[in-house]
Amino acid sequence: MVVRGGGRGRCAACSHPQKAAIEGELAGGSSLRGVSARYGISKSSLNRHLANHSNPALVALVKERSTGRKRDRSAPLSLTDQLRGLVRRAETFLDGAERAGNVPQGLSAIRELRSTLELLGRASGELSDRPGLVVNLVATAEYVELRTTLVQILAKYPQAQLEVADALARAEGVPS
Repeated sequence: MVVRGGGRGRCAACSHPQKAAIEGELAGGSSLRGVSARYGISKSSLNRHLANHSNPALVALVKERSTGRKRDRSAPLSLTDQLRGLVRRAETFLDGAERAGNVPQGLSAIRELRSTLELLGRASGELSDRPGLVVNLVATAEYVELRTTLVQILAKYPQAQLEVADALARAEGVPS
């Protein structure tokens, strides 16, 4: 097993390509040791991630499971726990409306369920309004160098050179 660290100033869990799966396993009750082995992140890195970058409710859940103590029911629930409770209740209303054939109540329950699921997705990080990073590989110096080298090497084979140049132009979106 290769254990990866985040490097100086970088969190190994936050920078891991499977960050959502890691946090999902931690929330689902997987042990730190098991998550560490599956994703190649040291147990101490996972502890630091929980302490510094995770939702406090997730930290409390992991601590509760590691100590074997149950959550104090008089303590307030986390936002995601409350939203999950609302989802269950909205689903119950939807089921009742469907059984009774009450279309207006069913549609209302669907709207509430959709809205609550959207909010839960934003709170959990599964949904985001943040734009994703787009990298234009064709504009990178490395790609231009690779393309130039490829066309130069194929100069000995003019027909192949033309075909490869045409294929690259099509892939790059250059009109013929």
